[in-house]
Amino acid sequence: KMEERNTRLSAEELAKRRKSVIRHTATFIAICTFLSIMNSVTTPSYPWVLWVAGCWGLSVALQWIYYLLDC
Repeated sequence: KMEERNTRLSAEELAKRRKSVIRHTATFIAICTFLSIMNSVTTPSYPWVLWVAGCWGLSVALQWIYYLLDC
């Protein structure tokens, strides 16, 4: 007979995941801020930073969704 596996995360695992999500979000904000400044200085006519922010932002948003839904 197969034992059922508990899919809920422990409090310690959840805390590690929360810390990781917050760190990823803070890194995203810091790097995108820096890149926005670089974009405005080097090529203000073409907002290439939006490509970076959009793709990376999708990754951050998905990580938050997985964290909040406890996936």
